[in-house]
Amino acid sequence: MRKHLCSSIQWILALILFGFIVKYTGIMQAQEVGTQTLERKALSASELILKMNESSRWDQVESTYAAVEVSLIDAAGNVGTLRLIQYGKRVDDKQSDGKQGDTIQGADAFMSLVQFVAPASLKNTRFLSRDGSQWVYLPALKKVRRVASADKNSSFMGTDFSYGDMSFDYTPEGYGYDILREELLFGDDCYVLESRVIAPKDEQYDRTFTWVSKTSFLPRKTEFYKDGAHIKTLTIEDIKTVQGHLTPIKTRMKTEATGHQTILSIKGFVYNKELPAALFSKKYLQTGAL
Repeated sequence: MRKHLCSSIQWILALILFGFIVKYTGIMQAQEVGTQTLERKALSASELILKMNESSRWDQVESTYAAVEVSLIDAAGNVGTLRLIQYGKRVDDKQSDGKQGDTIQGADAFMSLVQFVAPASLKNTRFLSRDGSQWVYLPALKKVRRVASADKNSSFMGTDFSYGDMSFDYTPEGYGYDILREELLFGDDCYVLESRVIAPKDEQYDRTFTWVSKTSFLPRKTEFYKDGAHIKTLTIEDIKTVQGHLTPIKTRMKTEATGHQTILSIKGFVYNKELPAALFSKKYLQTGAL
């Protein structure tokens, strides 16, 4: 099993923020679903994960571009809005950006750059994730700050997603899986898949429950737990086909303790757009210039 499978958060963020919804699965290729699909025999957990793997077809995606509206909703119903542009790029081989001497390691690495365009207080704030590390550029301070591992549980720019959610530190071999039951969700017959950490250390979550569509093998909802407490719930509320790929258009993350929610709404999405490697350099992060 490859590192980028089996995480609903990172699968969605891989599509939206290209680092954050691969961690908990993959990109699903749009396909025709016949009546026999609904009568599919029961699967084991390993067979279900294999089906998710087979459906992901990551080799067909070299890059992503997304225009995203982010709605922040507090428990009282007050709404704040952010707008951002996301750029994501696959790095299949060791690659240098040619300007800063930065090098991407690994045969299956991804780079992600997020640039905020609104509100004015966040404009030109940029977030870079690559080679297992994360950096934030804050225009008010005119400074690049590396995100420390101690900050992985901290909120990403006031959203219900954390820096840890947007990292690539997921190792599927460290988890055990079981299919618990089958349920109907959003009109979709789903398997309920439990994932649990085998040897817990400092993971942000030690157990998740994911509702996986029986027709598309797409995750529709994931509940995240730590030490028995329900921490967050992620739901994919709208899915559309973009360039032949089933793509989450509206995604909601809720923090259970506070009732605060973040909604990611895709306003534009392009697969395999030509993106220069220099876009993902620390020079661009700080200057906004290639």
